[in-house]
Amino acid sequence: MKFGLFYLFSEFGDMPRDRIFREVLEEIDYGEALGFDSVWLPEHHFSVYGTLGNPMTLAAAIAQRTKRMRIGAAVMVLPFQHPLRLAQDAALVDALSGGRLLLGVGRGYQVPEFDVLDVPQGQSRAMFLESLEIIKKAFTSISAVEQTFEIYTESLPKHGHDLSRAGAVRASGRSRQRLSQLT
Repeated sequence: MKFGLFYLFSEFGDMPRDRIFREVLEEIDYGEALGFDSVWLPEHHFSVYGTLGNPMTLAAAIAQRTKRMRIGAAVMVLPFQHPLRLAQDAALVDALSGGRLLLGVGRGYQVPEFDVLDVPQGQSRAMFLESLEIIKKAFTSISAVEQTFEIYTESLPKHGHDLSRAGAVRASGRSRQRLSQLT
């Protein structure tokens, strides 16, 4: 059996944000010292859970403080993310952590988050599936992404280079293997 930490980032009252994150990072350090196997970070926006809008940012900080603990996103809400940007961010965190990133993805469910971000919730399934396809392809070659995608076509770069030549960090072999197994 494996044990992990999960930070929902619920209501912290009047506690200053710098203190919240400092204490959470200290808890994660202590969790690794106690032998916890993983830490999980959710994405939420403008809600009681909305302290952490981008788990990849905190994951990068955790990657620099820990040596063994796996770092999981639970989950990155794909309709709220540009898929190539998320692929780059995940590849960077994976590299910084020595291959310890666990990239959880989902389509979201909280109506107020979709409303405030002006994302049509009725299209979340199609956006999720398309984003996942783009992310999987991005871990092998940016040229594999340069095809017609219904939702993100206008914002995709048109340069024909793989991610390493586009200034991104490639994912570790283990992460590429895990992503290739997604269906």
